[in-house]
Amino acid sequence: MYVLADSMFRKQWIGKKKTGTGEGEPNGRYGEVYAARRTRTLQTHPDWTDSHRHKDALRVMFKRFIADLWERWIDLSNEVGQHILDAQYSDADLAA
Repeated sequence: MYVLADSMFRKQWIGKKKTGTGEGEPNGRYGEVYAARRTRTLQTHPDWTDSHRHKDALRVMFKRFIADLWERWIDLSNEVGQHILDAQYSDADLAA
C-alpha cells in the first residue's frame, strides 16, 4: 500500500523546487487531501517529525482514494445488477 500511496503522491503533488514559492502544492484532488492533513497535523501534533507527518498524510490520502474507489464500485455494481434483473424479468412477469 505504501508503494501505491507514494506513487499517487508523486503524481498529485508539485515539489517546492518546481513551484517557486518554496512550498509544495497540490496537483489534484488527492494532493489537496494530503495538504489538508499535513496542515492539520502541524497544529494537532507539533511534536511529530516531518517524516511522521508525511507518512500520516499519505495514509489519509490513500484512505480517501480507497473510499472513493469503493463508492464507485458499489455504484457500478448496482447498475450492472439492475441491468441483469431487467434482462431476466419482463414487464409481464413483474405484473403477475
